[in-house]
Amino acid sequence: WLDSNPDTAARATLERLRDHVKRVEALQGDVPPETATRLVRTARDIGRSLREDDDTALATAGDRLDEF
Repeated sequence: WLDSNPDTAARATLERLRDHVKRVEALQGDVPPETATRLVRTARDIGRSLREDDDTALATAGDRLDEF
C-alpha cells in the first residue's frame, strides 16, 4: 500500500517496528508479554494512521517505539 501511497513518516515508523520484530524473531519470541503487547499496539497504530490518515496514531506509534 505504501508503494502506491507514499508516506515517508509512516514508512520510517514501520521500518523501526520491523527492526524490533526482527529482534523478537531472533529471540524466538522469548520476550516479556508487555513487549509483545507494545509491538502489537504499535502495529495497530501504524495501520490506523494509514487507514484513517491519523497523524496522532502515527505519533503514538513512534512514542511507543521510543520507549524500547
